[in-house]
Amino acid sequence: MTSAHQSNVAQDVVSWLREHLRLPVSTTMTLETRINLDLGVDGDDGAELLDAFAKRFAVDMESFANARYFGPEAGASPTSFFRRILGGAGVRGAQSLDPLFIKDLVELANRAPHD
Repeated sequence: MTSAHQSNVAQDVVSWLREHLRLPVSTTMTLETRINLDLGVDGDDGAELLDAFAKRFAVDMESFANARYFGPEAGASPTSFFRRILGGAGVRGAQSLDPLFIKDLVELANRAPHD
């Protein structure tokens, strides 16, 4: 696979994430951006994001362990608000979640069969 193709896939993934998450253009996103910890995607939103990603990029996510990256869905509370402001993610906290980088999704998309 050429580096130009990989670069195009990376741009496609970043553009798709920006649109899917409805992020403003001013939001800085690089391949090192952590989807769960930097962009605050968690719980059911994380599972829905990965389902939509799998459909858009024809990626098999069947064996992907969502729980490593996204905490359980929790209702909004003052505690969850302050956790997000202070950089934590989800109920379990940022320390117990593995980071899910944009580059991880790019790698998955690059491995998907292409026409």
